Amino acid sequence: MKKITRIGIGGPVGSGKTAIVEAITPLLLDAGIRVPEDVAIVGLDDIELAARARVPLTTVQQPVNDIGARAVDYVLARMRGERPVRRQLLPPSLVVRASSTSSSPVAT
Repeated sequence: MKKITRIGIGGPVGSGKTAIVEAITPLLLDAGIRVPEDVAIVGLDDIELAARARVPLTTVQQPVNDIGARAVDYVLARMRGERPVRRQLLPPSLVVRASSTSSSPVAT
């Protein structure tokens, strides 16, 4: 396993998956890099682990239930011979926790 040093660290760290970002946090802390004072960390998908992590992880939460419901509606409409709207934008929510701010409020 590689050691992380303070050289080259500065600014936010992010990944497409919360579990990957959460795996980085202990490495940073063990190297003496403070979260969020030295580096802010943000993940995606807001899995249960994010809130229970050593440093609770700020995440971007996708509206997965709405995505699933709209996908089903789309398929059913196509089966009826309709031409439903193909592209629909569903806004994500930002769940702010201690990995990106020292006060860790929750914003949706």
